[in-house]
Amino acid sequence: MLSAAHGHTGEHGRGPTPSAGGLQSIELYLASLSDGWLAPGYYHYDRPGHCLSQISSGADRIAIEQDWLPSLLTVSGGSLLWIIVGDADRARKKYGDRAVNFLGLEAGHLMQRLCLLSTSVGAVTVPLGGFYEEQLAEELQLPRGDIPLYVGIAGHSTR
Repeated sequence: MLSAAHGHTGEHGRGPTPSAGGLQSIELYLASLSDGWLAPGYYHYDRPGHCLSQISSGADRIAIEQDWLPSLLTVSGGSLLWIIVGDADRARKKYGDRAVNFLGLEAGHLMQRLCLLSTSVGAVTVPLGGFYEEQLAEELQLPRGDIPLYVGIAGHSTR
């Protein structure tokens, strides 16, 4: 799913989702909330290497709800958070004040792909709003200039 949603599929680092100016300014992070194929923790998807790098261990759903994602309280279930982050500095070099608008569009395209791909494997992704950007950036240890744009929770479908 990671490769199909956000991997390298073309020249110059191009991927399956549109990217303003071909800048590829979107990064995908994950939070695993339960033991399974991926230990609980925070991860970054390395597009060129097609691998996950663990940032920290022990992502806890209750702490996440309290600290930076209160909208998670509206959804039961799910074991994986998709976290889409934009490299605002990279986008601003080309688009100035309009950079965040383009990053938002890219994040929407990527979240849509994650939703569709989840369904194709019998799972479900629910996009969530209502998160605290600064706390999330701190949790992910984001570089200065990177901004959280979108979060979704994924899990097995009950149908």
